[in-house]
Amino acid sequence: MKIASPQRPIRHDRQQGFSLVELMVAVTVGLILLGAVLAVFIANRGIYSSNKAVAQIQEDGRFALSFLQHDVRMAGYMGCAEDTQLNSILNVATNDYIYDFAEGITGYEATNTGPSATYVLPATLAAATTGSFDAESDPNVPALSSSEVPFTTNGVGEPLQGSDFLVLRYADSTPENVTQVPSTQAANFKFYVSTPLSFVQPGQIGIITDCVKATLFQITNTNGYTVVHNSGAGTPGNTTHVLGPQYGPGAELVVPDMMIYYIGLGVDGQPALFRADLSTISSPGTLTLTPEELVANVENMQILYGEDTTGNGTPNVYVTADQVTDWTKVLSASIALLLQSNAGEAQIPPTPQTFDLLGLTVQVPRDTRLRRVFTTSIALRNRLP
Repeated sequence: MKIASPQRPIRHDRQQGFSLVELMVAVTVGLILLGAVLAVFIANRGIYSSNKAVAQIQEDGRFALSFLQHDVRMAGYMGCAEDTQLNSILNVATNDYIYDFAEGITGYEATNTGPSATYVLPATLAAATTGSFDAESDPNVPALSSSEVPFTTNGVGEPLQGSDFLVLRYADSTPENVTQVPSTQAANFKFYVSTPLSFVQPGQIGIITDCVKATLFQITNTNGYTVVHNSGAGTPGNTTHVLGPQYGPGAELVVPDMMIYYIGLGVDGQPALFRADLSTISSPGTLTLTPEELVANVENMQILYGEDTTGNGTPNVYVTADQVTDWTKVLSASIALLLQSNAGEAQIPPTPQTFDLLGLTVQVPRDTRLRRVFTTSIALRNRLP
């Protein structure tokens, strides 16, 4: 007979598990590792956001400078009428700078923004008003209107205080040769060009020149090969149909344009680089100065003009617009732009930051935006020897 062996008692001291101390240590180590991972993630996210903001600023800066470089280089080009006396039959006041095509480049200096000064950008954007620009010392350059701005924008596109005003004029069409002119200056005075006039339309400004003399007028009608410039039609219109000087075969027609570069209120409520262009026809025969936002987040623009006061064909002084003595002697322009990123791309600095824009110290608000300065010097190639 088989006798069953007695059952061994269970030894509780051999059971395995975590003590409370071990569990607390494990949780603590896990939290430390999680915190390190989160710290690395947040740091990398901040670096990515900062690099993205810098790349965006650099791209915007290149775009802004490319617009300015093209138009400044072209300033003063009027076909072969560059060095001739420009007569005008436009029905405008003599001090209306918008139609002053005799000057290829002019500028208006923002008040209290010259070199060696300090300008504090306001935290709230302020529109340009009377007194926002210093008067020019050159009496041949007309002053701005009493409102300081040549257009009404109702907010978006309104020029802001603290930035200079750059005015450029040049012909944006290829010169077209005149092949026939009437023998008398009748009310329906016309001149004929060699090909159909697809590049002109009623309301545009035209210049006819024979490289010795030139006349500025408004085109009132076109018909195939014919350009008409009657009086009493269009805006601003012509005071007379008589061009003044006589022009014969061999003269040429160009269509000039006028544009204003300035810092205005962008569609997103932030400052932006604008260009107001005169070439827009808002209605038959009517020119309109239309502002267009070119590059967002351009916060400030400062300009110095290279003037040749010695007559040797090179600029020897760089001055602000109100210190230019003769705009026909301006051969180059130095332009500085201050660009900002979107909000939230940087830490709020402990003290207000300052930036050097061609000798002007610009103090910006304490906020979470990155900022960079872009500077270029541009020669007016139509005035170089």
